[in-house]
Amino acid sequence: MPEFIADNEPLENTDIVGWATIGFHHVPMAEDWPVMPSKVDEIVLKPRNFFDRNPAIDIKE
Repeated sequence: MPEFIADNEPLENTDIVGWATIGFHHVPMAEDWPVMPSKVDEIVLKPRNFFDRNPAIDIKE
């Protein structure tokens, strides 16, 4: 990411594309039948590695 933002290129009138990777997380088991657990598919947009360290480490108790 740093190499893409290093040139400070403006974002106005630019298409920003993000790819969502979707997969299944529930492997059905015989014990699930006849009451199958519900599964919700969703896409959550949240930053990862936003900070270079945990900002809560320096908090005094």
